[in-house]
Amino acid sequence: MPLPLDTRAVHHVTLEVSDLDRAVHFLERVLGLHTVPRKDFPGALAWTAGADAVQIHLAPVAGLQRKSGINPHVALAVASLPATRAALTEAGIAFDEFGPVLFVPDPDGNVFELREGD
Repeated sequence: MPLPLDTRAVHHVTLEVSDLDRAVHFLERVLGLHTVPRKDFPGALAWTAGADAVQIHLAPVAGLQRKSGINPHVALAVASLPATRAALTEAGIAFDEFGPVLFVPDPDGNVFELREGD
C-alpha cells in the first residue's frame, strides 16, 4: 500500500560534474537549455527547457561541501512536507532532513529529495 505522500511532480535533478564550465557549455550550447535563478540557494543557477519544465542543478565534485550521500539526486515536489515527514516516520523509512527538504534513499542507494511547492 503506497504511503500518502501526495507527490506532485519532479522538481529538479542534481548532477555531479567534474568541470562546471564544460557542463554548462553542454547544457546551453548542445541541449539548448537556459539558466534560471534558484530560489533555494540565492545566487545559484539552474537550467531548464521552459517555465514549467524540470530543472537541472549542477554540483561540482571538486571542493564540494556537501552532506554525505545527497548528490546526485532527483527532487520531487510534495503537497505537504510535515505530512510527508509524518508518513515516512510512521512507516519506519529512514530519511535525512536538511533545511526545508527531506532526503530519502531507495533500496539501491539512489537519493530522492522531497520538498514542498513548485
